[in-house]
Amino acid sequence: MLLTSMKRGVVRRWHQGRILFSMDAFLEFERELARKKQAKKPLEAPKTFRLEPPIKPKDDECCNSNCPNCILLVYQQQLMEYEDSLRWKSRELTKLTPEPVDISLTFASTSKALNEEKIISKNPLRTECLSVESNQELGTSSVHHIEVHLPQGYATGDNLVVHMFNDNQLIERCAKRLDVDLNTVLKIDKSSNVPELYIDHWITIETLLKWAFDLTSTLRPRLLRILASYATDLTEQQNILTLARNWSQDGDGLNIVDILETYPSITLPFTNFLAIAPLLPARQYSIASSSDCLNDTKKAALAVSTRARGRCAMYLAQESHRIYGYTTPSHFSTKLPLDSTPKVFIGAGTGIAPFRAFISTLSCQKKAVPKVALFQGCRSCESEWLYKEFFQNAFEISTQKNVLEHWFPAFSRDPNEPKKYVQDALLEQYALIGDYIVKEAGTVFICGSIPMGRNVKEALVKCIAKSQQWSHEDAKEYITRMQNEQRLISEVW
Repeated sequence: MLLTSMKRGVVRRWHQGRILFSMDAFLEFERELARKKQAKKPLEAPKTFRLEPPIKPKDDECCNSNCPNCILLVYQQQLMEYEDSLRWKSRELTKLTPEPVDISLTFASTSKALNEEKIISKNPLRTECLSVESNQELGTSSVHHIEVHLPQGYATGDNLVVHMFNDNQLIERCAKRLDVDLNTVLKIDKSSNVPELYIDHWITIETLLKWAFDLTSTLRPRLLRILASYATDLTEQQNILTLARNWSQDGDGLNIVDILETYPSITLPFTNFLAIAPLLPARQYSIASSSDCLNDTKKAALAVSTRARGRCAMYLAQESHRIYGYTTPSHFSTKLPLDSTPKVFIGAGTGIAPFRAFISTLSCQKKAVPKVALFQGCRSCESEWLYKEFFQNAFEISTQKNVLEHWFPAFSRDPNEPKKYVQDALLEQYALIGDYIVKEAGTVFICGSIPMGRNVKEALVKCIAKSQQWSHEDAKEYITRMQNEQRLISEVW
């Protein structure tokens, strides 16, 4: 502490110099030394806020006995705390003024709300209520295999778009804190935050809070700092800023409703709430079943990983009755040519899902099917080797129907094997890759994370260069040509 660091030398210097200096000059000198030390450190909020100036001691109050709690030292400490508090308060009140928001609303009168034909339904997303027929964890993994019934059916390769909604109790808490009536009808004329779907439609506040905004997830530092600017109490403002500085992605932080309730000095008009609140985005999942060979063509399977504890994934893993969603074409939809050219499927984690669907489609074809090589990225052979039995069966019957000619699982977390990713497995099979996609003009499908997709494409370039004795630039140009010809198709996130 400043008091401890100053106590040994200050009184001695004061007594040595009191003949030449006044008390004011001495204290100013000591403050200047302390300020120089502070200037070398990052600016922080004072540990003690002191908004009243301390009482200055009289010249004869010091006992001249060099005591550790000298009245001069105490006064010096309190004076610096006071100056720091004023400086911080002035800085924060100037810097953390709420910024203008880009939004315009029109509120409907009661009669207009009742008669307006354009008031959209309580489900503005046009989603369907889909019944969950089964939900089971795959072995010891953090992945769930979920089967849902799709009233409108789907095409092999499609994605299922899943929309979450907020709990009614949370919605009511939010409305109470914002002092709004959930039945109020409004129209958002323009906004840079609210999705286009909600613009220029009459809609209730309840519907907006249910579907449009994320009231559950931990707030990120940027939004915490924005909310701090709406706090009129300096201490609360500093506490919110401290939350932003100490933020961690462990999922245990406060959501926007928690923050509004915990810090009552936050004065946030509903219009501004709409302009800054975090959105509740939909999530897309690859459908892991084929609509071409199921008895029930409206049953779709999903593979959902909960390892990252994403909100939608956790919601799906726990849901056993219904979800809200709809199907949408992916990059893979209708892109599986059933000609004789080879197919290379490359997937990691739950990115293996669409290839389960593709192989199902091939297995139920009555005519000859193309050669298929599957490269599957897994964590270990003991956990998260997704759909192992399914691919094992397809691989074993390939001698009869050639459904899955080659299958190369790669384990990145197996304790008994060196770390291997799908790109490593590709490099090991460079000759096969060269034959399939260069000599026989085959098609490559990639599904997984964006970094995985990037690494796989780099590995494909190396495979082609090595197998064909080409330069790196020529191999890279060939991959680009494959993309332009729709022979290299990626679905990454």
